[in-house]
Amino acid sequence: MKRSFSAFFNRHNTAIFILLITVPTLIYDRINRWGYMSKPDDIWTETINSDGCGYYEYLRAAFIFHDFNYDYVDSKENRTNNSYVSGYFLSNVDGGKVNRYFAGTAILVSPFFLIVLGIENLFHASVTGYEYPFQIATSIAALFYLILGLIWLKKLLTLYKVKNIITFIVSVAYVFGSNMFFYLTRSPMMSHVYSFSLLIGFMYYFKRYSLEKNPGLLIGLAVLFGISLLVRPTNAMIILVTPYICGSWQSLKNTFLSIFKTPGYLVTSAVIVLLLVFVQLFFYYLSGLFF
Repeated sequence: MKRSFSAFFNRHNTAIFILLITVPTLIYDRINRWGYMSKPDDIWTETINSDGCGYYEYLRAAFIFHDFNYDYVDSKENRTNNSYVSGYFLSNVDGGKVNRYFAGTAILVSPFFLIVLGIENLFHASVTGYEYPFQIATSIAALFYLILGLIWLKKLLTLYKVKNIITFIVSVAYVFGSNMFFYLTRSPMMSHVYSFSLLIGFMYYFKRYSLEKNPGLLIGLAVLFGISLLVRPTNAMIILVTPYICGSWQSLKNTFLSIFKTPGYLVTSAVIVLLLVFVQLFFYYLSGLFF
């Protein structure tokens, strides 16, 4: 038992460290900022803020108000003092309203959102999606994807035979030495944490493919790449990093040649990416605008 725990810790020591540091920080941040049980409800809207409101609105439109025309935005049911929810995230196109943000972040957060929504519906006749439990759900979602990204980062660096102590330092420096910790604790509905996780995952599996040439990995790469486009289309620039992932032009050449040697997997992967991109177009269609 002790040996298995030690092995688990050695494999995931970076993620465990970040978790131990981050969870108390999140608790303190929520109590300090929201003043739970002591301040008015309107300050609970601070965590889902700024551009995060635009990403989050897909969840409210789909599961609470059932309206992708966003007519509810100015209704009495949409009770919140957050200025972004008044319609900042909407663009008027051909007389209709379209969410100017992309749906990928909302899709990734949706499992956490739906769990809270199910519980809230048991105890409340109506919800707006900005109540306290929903704020917590977005923080937990961001933390989950951060930890997932750190696990993939550790696996990626292991493929390069980087020492554990260096991996540990890089991971900690990335979280606490960049704006990542800010987005985790202050704006968990922003797309940055989710892009980090997806792109690191893509890099890890692409490196594995370059070494193993296992065509099954192409499916995972397609899913990660497609969802990353849904989160932020500029994430497509990760393709420019592939020469550095492979390490040499010869390795890059062999990697891409092997992809074309498995046309079935190649076509399937392309279809997956296109279907995921179509999800965004489908949301535009629901709003009355296909393009």
